[in-house]
Amino acid sequence: MARQQRGAWNTIRLAEAAGISQITMGYSSAMVDPMRVGAALPNLEHAGFFSDRARLPKPLDLGSLTPGWREFGMIGHQRDRELDLERYRVGVTAWVLVFEWHPRRSAWDALLEAQETIRPQRLSLTPDLLLPCMFLTRMAHFPLTVEERGPAAQWITCAALAHTRLTPLLVGLFTHWLGGQSQAARRYRAATGAGCPIHQADEKRALTQWTQLVGTELLEQLSTTERPEPVIMRALEAASIQLWTDQASTVPEQVKRLVRGLLPIARWQPHPPGPEHLDLDALSSLEALFHQWTSWRSSEQE
Repeated sequence: MARQQRGAWNTIRLAEAAGISQITMGYSSAMVDPMRVGAALPNLEHAGFFSDRARLPKPLDLGSLTPGWREFGMIGHQRDRELDLERYRVGVTAWVLVFEWHPRRSAWDALLEAQETIRPQRLSLTPDLLLPCMFLTRMAHFPLTVEERGPAAQWITCAALAHTRLTPLLVGLFTHWLGGQSQAARRYRAATGAGCPIHQADEKRALTQWTQLVGTELLEQLSTTERPEPVIMRALEAASIQLWTDQASTVPEQVKRLVRGLLPIARWQPHPPGPEHLDLDALSSLEALFHQWTSWRSSEQE
């Protein structure tokens, strides 16, 4: 992870994989702490999107795009902070997250390939950045539109809510990996002095719900894998796909909170499983999406 600082604006380079992709995060140190859970991407639900960094304000220096590569990014503003510019009010930028990739592959494939290729000394993505990067690379498939709300803008509310809902699970999964037997986990424990990791109560609940919903395979994989990020990303999407394809299965009441957080993920695909179209109102909240999902399942079983 490479870090540069220009005044109060910091730039971090994450998950660099030569010839494949890289992730750049710029942030205001007064508003964002990328290493603290819950503080990496504040106000995510109101993020905007861009596919050309040249259109960003000049103080937001992210460096130069690799020639021939593509980019897609999100920009977030600090909540309740605006500047007056004559007749206009603009948000105070808190963070920028941009994914850059060689276009011989899709952004999503580049994300996974990079995660399976690189061998960082520590984690390449924190739990707080995992789901937003999944969302960002899936949304890179769709063109940005000015006249109407495209898929990225339509899904950002659900993405932010899912990010919050799944945080205990994600932290729990990374903690489980950290306590595992892989060489990478052992090195990480030694480098950080973390010792034996301990799960918090909300993480234990989330992990229990996960195993009730999909079983123990992911936890078993994480106990031995050297790279937890791609394993977790693939498992999250697979669990979401299963929810949208297996109409006959019964979902226990105690896991429905977890189900609500997983539902959006598979629907970010270019050709998602489930119904061909969702009502726009269903994208307004996890509860609304869950309601449409349950209605669709009921109609399929009739």
